[in-house]
Amino acid sequence: DFDILNNEIVSIFGPSGSGKTTFLNILGLIDNDYNGQLFINDVDVQKTKSKYLIRRTEIGFIFQFHHLLPEFNIYENLLLSLYHTDISERDKNDLISDYLNKLNINKLKYNYPNQLSGGERQKVSVIRSIIHSPKLVIADEPTGNLDIKNSEIVLDLIHELKLNSSISFVIATHDKNAAKISDRIFLLENKKLKLNR
Repeated sequence: DFDILNNEIVSIFGPSGSGKTTFLNILGLIDNDYNGQLFINDVDVQKTKSKYLIRRTEIGFIFQFHHLLPEFNIYENLLLSLYHTDISERDKNDLISDYLNKLNINKLKYNYPNQLSGGERQKVSVIRSIIHSPKLVIADEPTGNLDIKNSEIVLDLIHELKLNSSISFVIATHDKNAAKISDRIFLLENKKLKLNR
């Protein structure tokens, strides 16, 4: 059994191959091949026909690799995340600028992903995951490709977002620094998920 509360950071540690990514894919409604029940906002997702809508509106994703679209600049990449929202074009622009300003990368708004450092690309990836105000953000090794300094920046950003919003985060990681920002820590080992703290 596993649950995550509103406005909580949960980290999941475990050796490579233990099933962390599979677990996140189930939570993120990407993998449907499992036994049991999954509820999001009291909705049994196995019985709903609108999984795509739940995934699009309620869930954000941060991956180890940024997965920004190379043919679009940073502004356009973030704009795509707001495509199916009711936010006006002007408000979308303001929202994107606000987040980019908070992370001191607004000057890079019209740069393409290949013109950014690894840390800058991951900052954009974090913004993309939360800009549509999801209830849950799933992060799969979000600092896995970053140096120590940029890892700390990304984890600090996740912690700040948790403090200043109602977003919850589930982070699968090997980065021990994630424990510092986590409300609860789980260990996934031998196909068993157990509370570690």
